Amino acid sequence: MQDWLAAQAAAQPARPALIADDRAWTYAELDTLAGRWAAALRAQGLAAGHIAAALLPNRAEHVFLIHAAMRLGATLAPLNTRLTPPELAGQLRQMGAAFLVACEETQTTAQHAAEAAGVPILLTEDIGRQADRLPPYPAGDLSLDAIQAIIFTSGTSGRPKGAALSFGNHFWSATASAYRLGVLPHDRWLCPLPLYHVGGLAIALRSCLYGTTAILMDGFSAERLLEQIERHRITLVSLVPTMLHRMLDELSDRQRWASLRLALLGGAAASPCLLYTSPSPRDS
Repeated sequence: MQDWLAAQAAAQPARPALIADDRAWTYAELDTLAGRWAAALRAQGLAAGHIAAALLPNRAEHVFLIHAAMRLGATLAPLNTRLTPPELAGQLRQMGAAFLVACEETQTTAQHAAEAAGVPILLTEDIGRQADRLPPYPAGDLSLDAIQAIIFTSGTSGRPKGAALSFGNHFWSATASAYRLGVLPHDRWLCPLPLYHVGGLAIALRSCLYGTTAILMDGFSAERLLEQIERHRITLVSLVPTMLHRMLDELSDRQRWASLRLALLGGAAASPCLLYTSPSPRDS
């Protein structure tokens, strides 16, 4: 199967692919950046079959890394930014990570964890500077059987375990989602969930498969969520029930979410009250 990002860059290069921190990247721009990041990571020694761990917030660089690892045939392991260095070090050792990618915001925690696990650390700022000087690494084909990511479970019933997700897992999940939820040409999917969670990672990959736009939100507040929906004309958003509760409590003007056609809930059971009494944006 053709590289998903490269396919969209060829089909609709000018379509917005990603919005983060109020900056937008088209599919052509994102494809070029992914190729350059792949080249920079390859120059640092990352290769097919390696595991690249990441300790990153919901920033554009995290999406660059997702696609760069995909292009190299490496497996991405996004780690929970709320964990302590000893917890992170244990996960790095458990998976046998080749590198830990961090940013200035997570550098201190990442360094302690990487040193304890004996894993080299790469900073996104350095990767970006090197990527600017390199030609893009070429896109190849994807195997649906290949492992795209390792996502660690929450550990509520014991020690967190690394769950391997293949490209096929993502592809068929996106296919089922499109069948049930529909896909519109100008859909914009807001991602307030962390990219180290499968719910957040799925948005980045599904939007790429659909050729629609993903919008990243780092951190959550109900007011900021509504502001993002209104500003970027969001049509879909993924939430946990608590987020939706808070958004409804904050909502005073239904016009603020008039563009929203669907909220996808997960992560916990939703109460009947939340499901059946929530106001619809179509009521406004």
